[in-house]
Amino acid sequence: MDRADDGTAAPAALPPGATDADGILLPTGRRVNDFAHVLTAAQVQLLNDRLQAYEDSTSNQVVIVTLPTLDGFEPVDYAQRMGRLWKAKGQGIGQADRDNGIIILRAIHPHATWIHIGYGLEGVLPDALAHQILVEADQPLRENRNFDALDLITTRIAQATAGEYKGLPNRNRGTGGGGGLPIMPILILLFILFMTFRNRGGGRGGGRGRRGGFFPPVILGGGWGGGGFGG
Repeated sequence: MDRADDGTAAPAALPPGATDADGILLPTGRRVNDFAHVLTAAQVQLLNDRLQAYEDSTSNQVVIVTLPTLDGFEPVDYAQRMGRLWKAKGQGIGQADRDNGIIILRAIHPHATWIHIGYGLEGVLPDALAHQILVEADQPLRENRNFDALDLITTRIAQATAGEYKGLPNRNRGTGGGGGLPIMPILILLFILFMTFRNRGGGRGGGRGRRGGFFPPVILGGGWGGGGFGG
């Protein structure tokens, strides 16, 4: 993302919220883009300050986008297209030579939340761990406590890339068999089912090519994705 002389993100040359012909958000020059109007100005500032500090200390760049709707796109398609569009416009997310950008996409109608991760960060923030971050954020997402959810998600991303977050504890350990169902077999099964149905047809936008450094979806009930959630 371009920067001004003082190191902050450069202002956008286009009106905020402008889209291309397909309805994909054009570069804004901002880290926090609340087009769904679910955050207060103070909350936007808090998130922006955190992301700027994280970027300054790691060079990893995180962009948050909230939208009223994805206009028929699947979350993974929208995020992937947005990442490619911003890069083509000279405001790629993360460093081009490190592919260390992350998009947090939050749509309101229908509810969907997605973490789109640059290939350069998949070693420290793989798909399964990104998904667990959103599992942990399930309650605030479902209750429309958007700031609380985004605050938690950004905190966990920073912890994960620093090696300080390994996912949710295994609730089946040390409970004498009294913990819930094991999650990983369920995730794998649902991933297989999703990919089977996805290959039979597609929603708007296609997105059938290689991911170009971003990961594919794993959709769960209620709009979850493998890095995505429908709360």
